[in-house]
Amino acid sequence: SIIGDSEEGQEFIQKLVQHKKLEKLAELWLHSNEISWEGLYPQGSVKRLSGLPNYPFARERYKISQIDPLSSSTIAPWSHQNTSDRAIDDAVGHNPICGTLMLQPYWREEAIFHEASPPNYEKHVVMLCEFGELSRTSGQMNGVDTLILQSSQPEIEQRFQAYVIQVFEYIKNIIANKPLGIVLIQIAMPYQGEQQLLSGLSGLLASAQREYPKLIWQLIQLEADTQEIAEKLQENSRFPGSQEIRYCDGKRWVADWRELEEPPTEGKHPWKDGGVYLITGGAGGLGLIFAQEIASQVQNATLVLTGRSPLDAPKQRQLEPLRSRGTQVIYEQVDVTQKQAVFSLTRRIQQDYGRLDGIIHSAGVLRDNFILRKTPDEIEHVLAPKVTGLVNLDQASRDLSLDFFLLFSSLVGALGNVGQADYAAANAFMDRYARYRNSLVAAQQRQGKTLSINWPWWKDGGMSIEAGIAKVLSETTGVVAMRTPVGIGALYRSFALAKDQILIFEGDLSRVKEYRNGMAVKAPRLEEQEPRTVPATLPQGPTASPVYLPEYPVTPSHWQGNPDRLREQVIQQLKVQFGQITKLSVAHIDADEPLESYGIDSVMIIQLNQRLAGIFGELSKTLFFEYKTLQELAKYLVQDYPQACLQWIGFTENERVGTGLDPVPTRSSTFSPRN
Repeated sequence: SIIGDSEEGQEFIQKLVQHKKLEKLAELWLHSNEISWEGLYPQGSVKRLSGLPNYPFARERYKISQIDPLSSSTIAPWSHQNTSDRAIDDAVGHNPICGTLMLQPYWREEAIFHEASPPNYEKHVVMLCEFGELSRTSGQMNGVDTLILQSSQPEIEQRFQAYVIQVFEYIKNIIANKPLGIVLIQIAMPYQGEQQLLSGLSGLLASAQREYPKLIWQLIQLEADTQEIAEKLQENSRFPGSQEIRYCDGKRWVADWRELEEPPTEGKHPWKDGGVYLITGGAGGLGLIFAQEIASQVQNATLVLTGRSPLDAPKQRQLEPLRSRGTQVIYEQVDVTQKQAVFSLTRRIQQDYGRLDGIIHSAGVLRDNFILRKTPDEIEHVLAPKVTGLVNLDQASRDLSLDFFLLFSSLVGALGNVGQADYAAANAFMDRYARYRNSLVAAQQRQGKTLSINWPWWKDGGMSIEAGIAKVLSETTGVVAMRTPVGIGALYRSFALAKDQILIFEGDLSRVKEYRNGMAVKAPRLEEQEPRTVPATLPQGPTASPVYLPEYPVTPSHWQGNPDRLREQVIQQLKVQFGQITKLSVAHIDADEPLESYGIDSVMIIQLNQRLAGIFGELSKTLFFEYKTLQELAKYLVQDYPQACLQWIGFTENERVGTGLDPVPTRSSTFSPRN
C-alpha cells in the first residue's frame, strides 16, 4: 500500500532513510511509494561512475545465443584475476617471443649542417636558465620571446621546482591561446655540477609535446662560460628533430637511447645477510615487492619501511610475512619531503642498528591532469617526494658507507606522457640525480653505487593503469605490464652493469623494438610536403577506421563558399568513428550532445585520438577536453584542417584541379608530421 500520501507516512519513510533500513525501504518502493534515496548518502558523496551512459537504453532487441550455464567463463570469467591480469595474460600468456628490452641513455656526436634553411615558426621562445649576466649579454635574439629562469633559492631542488612551475605556466598559456602554427621552445642551461639536474625539465617538455603536438622543444646544455648562447640557439632551431643537446669540448652531442648489447642473463642480488635497508614507500607497491624479495633472499636482514600514513591493520597484515628467516621489519611514519624528519630517521637507524647498507627510494604520488587543467599546487605535490625527498635522503646519508642507492623512476621520465607533465619532470630529475651522485662517488664525496631504473607499469604493484588502456598500449606498442619475476630479474641484471640509468620494457620484443626506434616525440619535418591522401578504407587492425562515403557525389560546387556543408559531412564521419568505438548506432548520436553523456572514457578517447591521427596527423590530446560535442570538434577540424577534411569525405585533389577551384589552404603548411 502507498503510505507516503500522508504526512505521517512521509515522516515514517524519512526515519527509515535516516536509519538506512534498506529492506523495508525496498519493500515500500515495490509497493509504489516514493523514496528519497538521496538521503542515504552525505551531500556530494555520490559521483557518477565512469563509463556508464546517462542516456536512455536503445529500443533494439537482441537475441542472446545459447551459452553453457556451468562454463567457467560464465560463472567467474576472470576468476582470481583483476581486469589488468586479464589484459596482461591476453598479451603475454601464449606469446613465445615476449621478453625484456633494456636500454641505456648515451650521447652521440651530431654535427650541424649550416645550409639548412630556417623554418617559419609562428612563435619562437627561448628560456635562459641560470646563465646570470650572460643571459643579457650573449643570449638575446631578434624576433624571439626570451624568458630568464633565475631563482634566489640556494638549494637545487627548490630551484628546480621553481623552474618547472615557471615553464609550466608559460606553456599552459601558449596552449590556451591555441596557436595556428608550430611553436618552438628552447631552454638553454649550463650542465656543470649540480646544474646538470635542471635538465630534468625535459620530462615536462616531452609531456607537453605529447599533449600538444604543435609545440616542439629543445633543451640545450652549454658550458657555463660560453659566449655563444644566441648562436647555438639559432643554429639548433633549424634542426628541431634534435631535442636534448649538449656542447662539450667543441662538439655537439645529442641524447639518444641504445639497447644494452649483452645484458647478463643473471645478476647477483645486492642484498646481504644481516644487512640494514631503508625503503621509502615500502608499505605498498614496488617498495613492498622488493621488501618481500630481500626477506626471501637473505637472513637476519633489517628492513626500515617508511610512509606518510600511519600503519593501519591491512598494511600490518601485509608486513607479517616479511618476518620470515629472522627478518626484522620496522615501519616509520616519515614524510621524506621534510628534511629534519629524514635526518632524524637516518640517525635513529645508525643508533639502533649500527649502520645503513642501502636505500631504495620508491615513494611517489600521482595527480594526473592535462596541462590546461593542472595547477601549481598539484605540481608541487607530485614533485616533492621524488625531488625534495631524494635530495633529503642523499644529504642525510652522505657520510654513510652505503652499498647502493637505488632510485625507482618511471619510463614517463624518459619519454613524457599525456597528463603527467609534473610526474615526468620529477622522474627525469631522479634520472639525472643518479648520474650526478655517481660523479660524487667518483670524487669520494659519497659511497655506494647509484642506479635509476625507468620502470614501466607493473602487473602486481607500483603505478598501475586501467586494463583497457593497458590493452590499447599492448596492441599499439607491444609493451605489456611487467610481471614481478621479470622485474626482479631485470633489477639484478641492471645491478651487474656499471650504468647510471636503465630503461626497461617487457612485451613482444619485435614490436617493442619497433616502438623503441620511434619512441621519442617526433618533431615535424621542416620541408613542405604534399597533403596526405586518405584511402577509401584505412588499414585493418586495432585502430582500423573505414571511411564514411557521402550519399551523393562530391563536387567542388558543394564546398565553394559553403563551409556548413563541409562541416555536416565531417560531423557524419565523426559519428561513424564515434559509433564504432562506443558501439552506438549513428542514428542515435546527437552532434550537439555533450560527449560525456555517452559515457566516453579514457580508453575510448585514446582510440578516437588514434583514429583521428590516422587522418589528420598528430592532434592535440586535449581535443575531447576542449571540444565537448562532435559539432564543436567538426568546426575545429574544418577550420584548422580543411584540406584533410575534404580528403576524408572523398573530395580529391584531382577533382579540384579539373574544376579550377583554388587550393584549400592549411594553417601550418610549413610542417607536416614525420612518418
